[in-house]
Amino acid sequence: MKTFKYLAILVFAVLAFTSCDSDPSWWPRTLTPEERQSALKEVKGDYHGKMTFYTGKNDEKTGRPIYDSLKVEWSIISDSILIIKNLPSKVLVPNTSNTLLQGALASAPNFDLKCKISFYQNDPAQFLINPVPPVFKLHYADKDHTVQQLFFVDNILSFGGTTSTHNLMLRIIPGSILVDGNGSRTFARPEYRRTITFISDEKVNRPPKK
Repeated sequence: MKTFKYLAILVFAVLAFTSCDSDPSWWPRTLTPEERQSALKEVKGDYHGKMTFYTGKNDEKTGRPIYDSLKVEWSIISDSILIIKNLPSKVLVPNTSNTLLQGALASAPNFDLKCKISFYQNDPAQFLINPVPPVFKLHYADKDHTVQQLFFVDNILSFGGTTSTHNLMLRIIPGSILVDGNGSRTFARPEYRRTITFISDEKVNRPPKK
């Protein structure tokens, strides 16, 4: 059931952006100050919701990825800042194949993820999400390490916005993990099974249709 719900979310995202190639109006554009303020007014505030993430495991029979979900909170503070609060570090475990690093991440403290956002549509509100790579100081393999989680940025599929039910949806796409500054900077392309998706319990402040 969790996998079905997650796929339903992805279907929504794909439908929202399938016209990117054929309709240039869907591509991110620069809004006027008035349009940005209108979009911000719609989504600014504090939210509670559900985060869905890849566990790093696949179904033994079908091979399909297995997802889990947790309750989380986030805040849109301004037209440029989004903060996802108290994220469990275990959601990053599938992004590395190093078992020692996986264990260290699984037991690491929760963290706040700061994201830079950029509105490109205001009716309904839509914005790109560019997470600021979090840095962890971890001890494993008898050494101290500096670990940094990268994310895909300036990517049309790393976005947030109002759904058809007036809830707020967010999607971020983890990339590679750097250890002590070493490692591949990004995957060749986004690995969509690793996408972390958020759906708010609250409704956004959608203005009534005139």
